Amino acid sequence: MNSPLPPSVALIGVIITLVLISWHGLSGPLVFDDLTTLAPIADESRPDYQKFIFNNASGLFGRAVSMSTFAVNHRLRGSFRNFELKATNLAIHIANGLVLYCLLLVLLPRVNESSHYRWMAVLISALWLLSPINSGVVFYVVQRMALLACFFAFVGILCYALWRRGGHSSPIVKYLYLALCLACWPLAFLSKENGILLPFLILIIELEFFSRGKSYRVLRAILLSSCVAAIIAVYVFRNHELLSYAGRSFTLVERLSTQPVVVAHYIRDLLIPVSADIGIFNDDFRTVTSYANFATTGASAAILFMLGFCFLSPEKSANRGVRAGILFYFFAHALESTAIPLEMYFEHRNYLPSAGIYLAAVLAGQAAITRYKIGRIFTVLFPVCVLAWFTFLSYHKAQAWSSWPQVVMNIYQHHPRSARAGLEMASVLTDSNEVNAALKVNELNALYNPTRNLNIKLQRFYIFCASGNFVDETEYAALTGPIYPGNGLGAATAFDLLFEVRDRNSCPNVDFDRVMNRISEMLDASLESQLITTKQAWHIEYYLIEFDRSSGRRERALSRAKRSNEGGNVKAEYYYREVLRGH
Repeated sequence: MNSPLPPSVALIGVIITLVLISWHGLSGPLVFDDLTTLAPIADESRPDYQKFIFNNASGLFGRAVSMSTFAVNHRLRGSFRNFELKATNLAIHIANGLVLYCLLLVLLPRVNESSHYRWMAVLISALWLLSPINSGVVFYVVQRMALLACFFAFVGILCYALWRRGGHSSPIVKYLYLALCLACWPLAFLSKENGILLPFLILIIELEFFSRGKSYRVLRAILLSSCVAAIIAVYVFRNHELLSYAGRSFTLVERLSTQPVVVAHYIRDLLIPVSADIGIFNDDFRTVTSYANFATTGASAAILFMLGFCFLSPEKSANRGVRAGILFYFFAHALESTAIPLEMYFEHRNYLPSAGIYLAAVLAGQAAITRYKIGRIFTVLFPVCVLAWFTFLSYHKAQAWSSWPQVVMNIYQHHPRSARAGLEMASVLTDSNEVNAALKVNELNALYNPTRNLNIKLQRFYIFCASGNFVDETEYAALTGPIYPGNGLGAATAFDLLFEVRDRNSCPNVDFDRVMNRISEMLDASLESQLITTKQAWHIEYYLIEFDRSSGRRERALSRAKRSNEGGNVKAEYYYREVLRGH
């Protein structure tokens, strides 16, 4: 009844399906930080691979393991090929699914008496592999970091489970599993920082699948104490550089108020996905400004209820596997979905944690089927329909990744109020010579995102440059208003584009002096009103200084740089000392 052959064949069928539906997306474009991450060796005939791997600025620990795999891709061909980069990602994703399946074969018999545990392992692995959120990670090349961190986490947990299961043919095999488990920890966090959580994930596996009696109570106390300690640490170190929100448009309180809602959205989209949104831009996600909010309260209550179920239900409960899945999900989110000042919402953060959600969902469903004696037809038909729906959405997500215009149209279709999506859509329309449509998108973007006014207004001048259209006096007059925190990086991209066309002398219809003088007034007024700090303003200030310097206004450039330098900005200090005063 529980022969390994049919489930294995079914899993192979799932993998073949995944490859087929992903195929068109593998030749799609590199996007955003793909380009900046790979740039140091992308066009080099004699690249410095050692520097690329060990001196990159990706994350706290450098992510050398992930960078080494990109170096291998480059070394094999002498250049980067989009298809090969994404095909490598797909291979890692498939490997992760296979390791997850092997792990479930070890763990499920310990908490589930069903003779169909192999089929349950196939179902969980298939849901995880075909999930639109997880399959989409493959096409965003730089997310190989998330793929590899997950791989080493799964392998580390599998080795630990095999070590704990016992029954080894020799002590050497037993301790080899333990050594491999220990080795996977640095490999995981050198792929991406959330790999640092591997010991906690192993602790959850030990708690729910292996421990009994006193050890169970001790481990549960350790996990609960870790949660309390993390909360206290955030309060104590809230002013530490690691928790600095200087470059963000939201505060620590706003992030902590919003994250419960974000996590609730993640769970909904993992279990009941409704669109093929490729999920790159989510800056339109509504920021919650305080804890006293209905959405935050409701989402927090639901999360606390699930955690309460895990920590307060009896040790001998038949729901140990469900508890393990829930705890795994929330602890795997502990780094990226709490207090660290990252982007508010990114689907790829669910890549590793989602294994826990699918484990909990399948085991809870199996318990309900057993308790309520649900018929065999529904038991088989419902999972097949869910997998078919996941496959359908993942196929359309892969199609959306097939070209850059398709990527942008997908983003804008699902996020019409996103400032970033609006900027990219207007840019694509401009490149297609659809100037009126581009200006219309730009107008709507400004209407929807008043706090992102600078980069949106700068793009408007770029559209005029690219089209050669006459710039009406009202366009210069509209370049006014406050500059808000978090505008710097987006404005930097807009400045780069404008400076590029100016340096090519291909934009005679725009008066750059007037544009930069207006921005200078906007920035000065925002600094004077303390809406932003000199540190937050540096990305914009830098371009104003460079423009003054290249236009022969050296004294004004020095004055502006000196102000930023005296504001305690390290980058401004270096620029003032080494660049301006050195000339």
